Amino acid sequence: MQKSNFSVTTFKKLLSNANKIDKSDYESRTISRSKVKEYISSYFFKIIDCDYELVFHNVMNNSFDYYKSDRYLNRFFDAKKNKWLSNFITDSEFYYVTVNPSKPSIYHDNNCHYLNMFNGIVRKYKEYDTFDKKTKSSVDIVLEYLENIICNSNKISFDYLIQYLYRVVTYQKVPIAMYLNSEHKGIGKSTFVKVISKIIGTSGVQKLSTSCLNEDAFKSELINTYFGYFEELPCSSKSNYMNIMSFLKTLITDPTVVVKRKHKTAINIKNSINLLFISNNFNALQFDNETRRFFAPDVSHSMKNNIKYFTRLNNAIDSDKFADCFFNYLKTKFNRKWNCTNVPKTSILNDLKTSYVPKVQLFLIENFVKKNKSIDIRSTLLYKKIAFETDLTVNAIGRILKSIGITTIKRKSERFFVISLKYLKSILKKYMSEFDEVDDIDDIDDIDEDEVDDIVEVDDIVEVDEVDEVDE
Repeated sequence: MQKSNFSVTTFKKLLSNANKIDKSDYESRTISRSKVKEYISSYFFKIIDCDYELVFHNVMNNSFDYYKSDRYLNRFFDAKKNKWLSNFITDSEFYYVTVNPSKPSIYHDNNCHYLNMFNGIVRKYKEYDTFDKKTKSSVDIVLEYLENIICNSNKISFDYLIQYLYRVVTYQKVPIAMYLNSEHKGIGKSTFVKVISKIIGTSGVQKLSTSCLNEDAFKSELINTYFGYFEELPCSSKSNYMNIMSFLKTLITDPTVVVKRKHKTAINIKNSINLLFISNNFNALQFDNETRRFFAPDVSHSMKNNIKYFTRLNNAIDSDKFADCFFNYLKTKFNRKWNCTNVPKTSILNDLKTSYVPKVQLFLIENFVKKNKSIDIRSTLLYKKIAFETDLTVNAIGRILKSIGITTIKRKSERFFVISLKYLKSILKKYMSEFDEVDDIDDIDDIDEDEVDDIVEVDDIVEVDEVDEVDE
């Protein structure tokens, strides 16, 4: 029998019946009071890890309302005359608030009690081969789109994407964010969101605003969001951007997330959110050495603005039984041993990583480290070379080199840069991790300047005039 919503009339009737029973009839009174306790405890719950004390479960729409104190219940009865009930409420066991697609609204696990805020769609498993040919052809159309457009016909990226999608549509948290980046519009990036929405339901997919990434912002939109996506990340300042990226790392990897809600204090919920970033702007995300958190397939623009192609694709996504069929197709491809951290190497990800490396450091890596060359060059000539390739002033180059530990020595009457390859690798190690071509980075130990024969006492950088032309 389906549970009905809480009724004040029913509650007061049960309470009145319990209070009518004489103390001498201990057994009947105990049973009657137990009915009152059972009724109220099936709707109201005391919670832990939260500034709120009491949660009401609204059965009609499977939602939860939060209250500051368990004294909220005093409006339904006289606490002084019913101390036994008041004490019962005070001493009730605590519940944890969570979001778990595989569990009912209220459940118990490992001696802990949970209130489950999940309200998404749970698809039923069914043999893929039992679906009709027309439905499976719709799935084939979408698979072709995922492989040839989203992954640009890269089989490694496509195989990774299929494993990623299965986790997403079964509400599993993947500590990797997906990034679809291309300067081209009308190539199908947003259609990817539609595919996921069809399977887990639009209520579980949320277009997130950048405001929710600010530390003090309200984040109620994160509740019951299992797939969140951003379109661009506009920022007012560099510090604002750094704060956003810091919270993004938390949102991508942490098992729990603190949700702030307007006019209400924060609650701590299980982090079930998988993230997608869509952008036409190459620098929408500034990558550093944390790129291991991102899967960025090379998106093809071969079908750009192809109305016929995208009409056929959208018809397939909107067709009857597509969602169930695609879900069960993913189940057939499930690989238990899949390692989400083994992110495919793609051109766009490499370009994005390389773009993070500062210009001077990149010059040194490209012209010395990757060519296994030490530095032994007149200082004015090195300044000229770097200035020619980076458009930086010589003074700026000098300051940058000095800041990373590269300084001049005096040889006869001139200044030279004399740096061993080993020392050069050691100071550029964190930048070189972005390049696949450098194989022995991890074997480099930290080196003290005193241990390097080629390094002598540091002198001030000799400033030279900026030049327009490099001449050996």
